[in-house]
Amino acid sequence: MDTCGEHVENLIALGLTLNEARVFVALYRLGTATARATSKFSGIPREIVYQAMAKLQGKRLVGEVLASPKAFRALSIEEVYEILLEQKKNKDKQLHTKIKKAIKSQQHPESPQINDAPTTFVTPRGKNREFIVKEYKKARISVDMIIPLNKFIQWSQTSAEECIDGVMKGNAKIRVITEKPVRDSLSEGSHIFDTGIRCKLQKIEYRFTEGAPQIEMAIFDRKTVFIAMCEEKLMKNMVWLRSNNAPIVEMANKYFETSWKESEQPKDKTLASNCKLVLASS
Repeated sequence: MDTCGEHVENLIALGLTLNEARVFVALYRLGTATARATSKFSGIPREIVYQAMAKLQGKRLVGEVLASPKAFRALSIEEVYEILLEQKKNKDKQLHTKIKKAIKSQQHPESPQINDAPTTFVTPRGKNREFIVKEYKKARISVDMIIPLNKFIQWSQTSAEECIDGVMKGNAKIRVITEKPVRDSLSEGSHIFDTGIRCKLQKIEYRFTEGAPQIEMAIFDRKTVFIAMCEEKLMKNMVWLRSNNAPIVEMANKYFETSWKESEQPKDKTLASNCKLVLASS
């Protein structure tokens, strides 16, 4: 009965209960059978067989045969798959419509705005980029970041341009605390970044540390903070704690300001002017 197990799994995936699926497959194998014969063949107690038969009849997957004693006959497995797949398709469509309606009602101007309510949650692994880029685009005052060298390079190559453009549209200021090698990579002679992204990166105000920062975080408008939950080499796999809870954000702001004062200022004051010259000539 190898194929029986496969059919049972498929039928459960399409919405039948375990007992319904087992009873149906047993009846399908038997062709036409009484509840007693189905029970004996499948090893399922007769009372459960009767209950499952009634539900399968209600779903029009099993029909009653005029015989004495009373017998049942199942539709072909192909017909049943087709019926259940269509039903699942319709349910998925209804659910999709329901979800869209729920999202639309939440965005209605008369509905209560809950975005500013104190919340703290962990971003799903692999989904952090969309959360953080959204915050960059919303920023209107400031973005403060503490980021190690390897993450800065990844950020620069994947989403920095989009993030910086979003911040600049809101006239917000970006401050970044990172490692000293970043300073060299932003110089005009460096080949790490092409001219376009290097000029955008030079719009950021930097402070530098000797080694990797002890914490990775980003603070938006001094109201929302993202803090890395664990060490992860790839930004796309990172998990962040996101919070707009006032005490947590206040601690993050104080930590950043202290780190900013203790970090080294850039020695090269010509980065911004070099950028302007490059942009003017391009």
